[in-house]
Amino acid sequence: MLLPALWLSAGCAGWGYDHVRLGATPREYDRALPADDVRRTELGLASLSRSDLRGRTDATVLLWTLDRRIWAKVHVTIAEPARSGLRPATFTLRAEIHPALGGMPGATAADALHAIETELAAFRGERGVMEAFGWVAAGLRVARFADASAEPVAEASAAAGPTEAGNEAPAVGENSDSGDTARPAAAAPANLADYLDRIPPTAAVRMFQNEGVLHVELTAR
Repeated sequence: MLLPALWLSAGCAGWGYDHVRLGATPREYDRALPADDVRRTELGLASLSRSDLRGRTDATVLLWTLDRRIWAKVHVTIAEPARSGLRPATFTLRAEIHPALGGMPGATAADALHAIETELAAFRGERGVMEAFGWVAAGLRVARFADASAEPVAEASAAAGPTEAGNEAPAVGENSDSGDTARPAAAAPANLADYLDRIPPTAAVRMFQNEGVLHVELTAR
């Protein structure tokens, strides 16, 4: 039974990102997506899956146009650090965005990311959808600040994002527990600043455009 306050998908991580192309119509993506694992909002589609055993959370967001064509897709993975300290916390994001299809022709990469981030962060609705949107919004902000040098590959501190929100990203602490199991998953963050605080402090981003599509790849450790 699905509880209205919280929804977590048990489906395959990255379902929509790997199986839905930009510009896809409802007829196309409705066949590709598992109905039980997807939530629909006025902004688009969202999925959230969590493995407490692996300490991993996956969030996928597909944004659609007024006629329900997909104009942006983003997938993030949040991996909690292992108790042994042998596996650090990691955050990864991959995105494909078509600004013109999304009603932003001529927008810079930073403007497109900022527009999506703002819209997702302001969303209010089902808790699982808000968490998926929150992780994506936080990841896009980190990518936006990390790419400030305008180089194809840039190194930056993820703390640049939280600074705008009045918070600093904490460093990953040492843990003397034995074993390589993940720490128990923490409660869902309450606002964008809390999501940013959960992203590791050092980020590498690759951002480029090809045939009108903005591609973003981010890894934070």
